[in-house]
Amino acid sequence: MTPSRKGVGAMLIAYVILFTLIGATVGVVLLGGDRSQAIVSLRPAPTATPASKPEATRTTATPVGTTAATAQPPSKASEAAPLKLPAAAPPPPPPVPAQSKPDGATDSGAAAATEPTPPQPDKQAETPQAAAMTRASLYPPPPPEKPDPTKVAASAPPKSAPQVAAASPIKALMPPAMLEPGPHGPLPRIAPDGRLPWIVNNGRFDHGTRKPRIGIVLAGLGLNPQVTEDAIVQLPPEITLAFVPYAPDLPRWVELARQFGHEVLLSLPLESGSAADPGLGPRMLSTQSSSAENLDRLRWVLSRASGYVGVLTWEGEKLMGSGQQILPVLQELASRGLMVVDSRQARSNVVQQQADALGLPFAKSRGFLDAEAGVAALDRNLQQLESLSQRAGFGVAMAVAFPDNVKRLVDWSRTVGQRGFALAPITGVSECKDLCQRRVARHGEAVSEAGR
Repeated sequence: MTPSRKGVGAMLIAYVILFTLIGATVGVVLLGGDRSQAIVSLRPAPTATPASKPEATRTTATPVGTTAATAQPPSKASEAAPLKLPAAAPPPPPPVPAQSKPDGATDSGAAAATEPTPPQPDKQAETPQAAAMTRASLYPPPPPEKPDPTKVAASAPPKSAPQVAAASPIKALMPPAMLEPGPHGPLPRIAPDGRLPWIVNNGRFDHGTRKPRIGIVLAGLGLNPQVTEDAIVQLPPEITLAFVPYAPDLPRWVELARQFGHEVLLSLPLESGSAADPGLGPRMLSTQSSSAENLDRLRWVLSRASGYVGVLTWEGEKLMGSGQQILPVLQELASRGLMVVDSRQARSNVVQQQADALGLPFAKSRGFLDAEAGVAALDRNLQQLESLSQRAGFGVAMAVAFPDNVKRLVDWSRTVGQRGFALAPITGVSECKDLCQRRVARHGEAVSEAGR
């Protein structure tokens, strides 16, 4: 082979090697680019769902007017079912400030899931008509399902001294001299020395205060154990608690309420002549019943517990408007040293008309603070109650024991004194004239004589 051919061959070999190297380089680049693109395409694409919000922003559904203290989101356990307090032995904490809650009261989700309470109406969705129907219902809830002992034991807090006390027999809230046997159980009475149940069972209050007085009655308690416990423990003692007579384990609830300083009323179901009557239960006093039967039903209600100051009329437009048919009931209450709180908004007030002659202490509510749905409406009504009490010197209003109402009343009560008002129990905003005043004087003499 000539040198020229060798040179051409070497050049061809060089070109072949060069093109091979170029091709290999291009192939590597291209393959590398494809692999890189494949890796990118496997990364999770950004979704439209925003990141989880911090706790402080998860309160957009809280009604207007709720403070930060009441706007905290509930735990998953509380969202699943209302917290449940064992009906047979509600744990009575020691008489401490109302914000102190019994140990374990916020950590019983497992027990709640196995022993559900009746569903609570959605106050935000209620119409005034629906709210009225709900208020009128005094029927007891269906019996709860039997709890799973293993789950209840797992969620139960350690047994403390107050809970041990709860298992003990119910304390006598009335002196023996102020009780008498009745057809359905013990009944209150005026003691032979003149002591009055409505005074013996009242709460602490400075009756000499010159501040405008505001009295609030929270009604419908006893059917929902958790709401009842929250109201007793969290609300200030000056707010009066009214219990449904059909509530299970009513004596223990009344005892617990008394330990926390609340005055107690029993709701007395009275015929209204409306669609609400079927919800007032089998012990409703009515115009269709004889006086003897109505008195027997009254005595059944009064024998359900002891330690209360009187009764709260529930509905009653028809029976209270009948005049003579309600008179024996009022006479019975007056003769037993009890007071009457009239929840109606009727212009004709038979309780007020008969009070002087019967020696009956009474109070009249200005209306329901929660007649309109929503916390904002509750706030407006509280402001109106303050204005009315400022003008008249005192005012009484009611609310139904719904969770939102309890929370809002707790917040409102913390500042009402700073605005120049005295929050008063129902005996602090009641009227007592003539014969009633003479009975009060005799009561005072009996107490003074006993103290010597």
